[in-house]
Amino acid sequence: MQGWFDDSGKEGWPRPRASAVYLLAGFVAPVRVWAKLADAWDAELKQTPKLKYLHTGEAYTFSGEFGPRSKWRKAWGARNKTERDKRLLKFAKIVEDHLAPIWTASGAPDRLGVTWMVSHREYADFKRMVQADPRATRNDLKTLKNPYYLSFQYVLGA
Repeated sequence: MQGWFDDSGKEGWPRPRASAVYLLAGFVAPVRVWAKLADAWDAELKQTPKLKYLHTGEAYTFSGEFGPRSKWRKAWGARNKTERDKRLLKFAKIVEDHLAPIWTASGAPDRLGVTWMVSHREYADFKRMVQADPRATRNDLKTLKNPYYLSFQYVLGA
């Protein structure tokens, strides 16, 4: 089994237009599934206009591979949301085609989507609770600095 995860939300509440939650999400699947997905992903990256990689943040902000000096901009012009969305949906379809759960004879899926999410406010309350606990160790307090440390432990356990 192999997994791939990404985090979001560290820009943090209460800043305007910032994410209200910490989020860690990804997939776990057999290596053979990832190999087929990687081939399909690479083939899509090579479609015109070619992309070196896909970062959805760049796609939504029209920067990097979708920015002013990109092959994307030369092909579709500035801020072409229609074509961007079509291309992103092709990548989403690759994920769907390769990572949608397939149930085995034992009744368990051989691939899983995993999500962990907590609001910034709830995490701040949790940190205060742990910090106030006299049993909290220095290591406990250190791990609180990064909510994704705890979330990754949770995801691995799940």
